[in-house]
Amino acid sequence: MNLDDLRNEIDKIDEQIHDLIMKRENIVIKVGKYKKDNSLPVFHPARQMKILRKIIARHNGEFSKEVLVRLWLEMMGAFIRLQGNFKVAVYMPKRGAGYIEIARDTFGAYTPIIDCGLIGEVIDNVKNNAASVGIIPVTRIENDTPWWLGLLASRKDNDLHVVAKLPISGVGEGRGEGKEAYAIAKMPYEKTGKDISLLVLETMEPISISYLKSFFEEEKIKVKNIIDKYYIPNSTQAFLLEVSGYIENSDERLDKMRTKNPKKLNLLNVIGGYPIPFSAKELK
Repeated sequence: MNLDDLRNEIDKIDEQIHDLIMKRENIVIKVGKYKKDNSLPVFHPARQMKILRKIIARHNGEFSKEVLVRLWLEMMGAFIRLQGNFKVAVYMPKRGAGYIEIARDTFGAYTPIIDCGLIGEVIDNVKNNAASVGIIPVTRIENDTPWWLGLLASRKDNDLHVVAKLPISGVGEGRGEGKEAYAIAKMPYEKTGKDISLLVLETMEPISISYLKSFFEEEKIKVKNIIDKYYIPNSTQAFLLEVSGYIENSDERLDKMRTKNPKKLNLLNVIGGYPIPFSAKELK
């Protein structure tokens, strides 16, 4: 085959890809109508991750898996917007902070963004339905009250949860400055098979990190990361923990822990979780 023949083959494939995109659009619009009729959120992070994992697992050839994920995220962002009003509230204290880049890389370049100078503004936008998803830093801003305590309080009335950790596959070169973020939404996080759960633990007395980890290990729960620690007035201590696996508040292991040491343990609640993002090795 000569060059013109090869280009003609590419043109035919492009038309087939375009036809399939338009066919997918027709089905997505029906999905959007169903979600609207049944008051379901348009964004479904667990299903999104399951789709991406399936694509990566079946992929072969020299085409970059990282680029493949980005193509799908852009396409899925566009299809999410077709299903209903979808905006993302993003913590942006200054230009170049990196979180808008993370949001764009996850939800698509044309998804409407609400800039928020404070983390509390992000939470309020999601809480009040001005945004479907909020993007907040993983690490606490210096001298700021922990956002996760605010999220814990908000859940009583609005059922806000952490539902994803971003970036899913790494922010583009020169973008995001290596930052990580949590996505919060007014929905429960769902099991995908490869998950991390976020728990808030509050004690009435100081405890050591080693004691904290052993406390969970007794119930066969592995503490993956201690994301933040905060001292509340009157000697109360609070921790934000990432633990391996999918855990719900109704988990009997948490119930045992809540009753095991009432003098020290004041509160133990799940505030969400996320599907484990792709590693560099998975995207090779």
